[in-house]
Amino acid sequence: IMFEMLKDCLCHPKYIVLHYREKSFKVFLLIFLFFVAYVGACAVREYNTDYFSNIDNEEIIQAIVIGEDNDIVFDAEANTLSGSPISYSSTNYNICFFENAPQDAESIDSKVTLIFTDTKINIMFFGMKVSEYDYTNDSLKSFNLELLSKGSVNDIIAFKEILTKAFDNANFTFSTISIVDRTTTVLVYYFGLILMTFFFSFLSNPGIGKGIRFKLCCLDSVIFILVMIFEVMFNINWLIYVALMLPVFYSNITFRHIARKV
Repeated sequence: IMFEMLKDCLCHPKYIVLHYREKSFKVFLLIFLFFVAYVGACAVREYNTDYFSNIDNEEIIQAIVIGEDNDIVFDAEANTLSGSPISYSSTNYNICFFENAPQDAESIDSKVTLIFTDTKINIMFFGMKVSEYDYTNDSLKSFNLELLSKGSVNDIIAFKEILTKAFDNANFTFSTISIVDRTTTVLVYYFGLILMTFFFSFLSNPGIGKGIRFKLCCLDSVIFILVMIFEVMFNINWLIYVALMLPVFYSNITFRHIARKV
């Protein structure tokens, strides 16, 4: 029975009406399984994605090059950073040396903040610390940011190395944040589609009870989750528009079919 309900939800919207007596538990179990599949697809994609690349390193270095002069030095023998407090800003990053993160709303909401202390880098996102990289645990090369800003290749390479290690350390956290964000978004869209198809269905057949109507709308909207799984798996962004339209199309077929039968 579950297989028949699954097949009808995905391929035969006119037959979804045959499941109006199906127990609510089975309906919600089907929806839950689709969401589990979606989370699984997101996990496969996100945990195999590098959120930071050499482009991010270059952006941060460029912000330092065009910013104010500084005396920031990393001593490879002591494995510590020293210098005076200073901060830089770029399109996607706040870079703070021995300073707290900026408090303005725009920076908090839209930028990743790197806070360099003498022994570690704290990475902040949406005002929360999401990762910490302790460079006393690694063997790194010395660098001087004043020389870096003047084009010293060795200092640029050494600074890029510490940035890469910090970003690699943060990658898992940002992947998890992305999975939660994607899942939450799909969940909101799904229930929004249920409400939309619920009210639109009155145009096709106003005489159906609210409980049955809601159950059928839940089943009609399952196709949305399936298409979003494909969107994640194959990274085809325009599929979201197909996913948003299909439940309305399926609902129209389902409730018009009821009207003809009645």
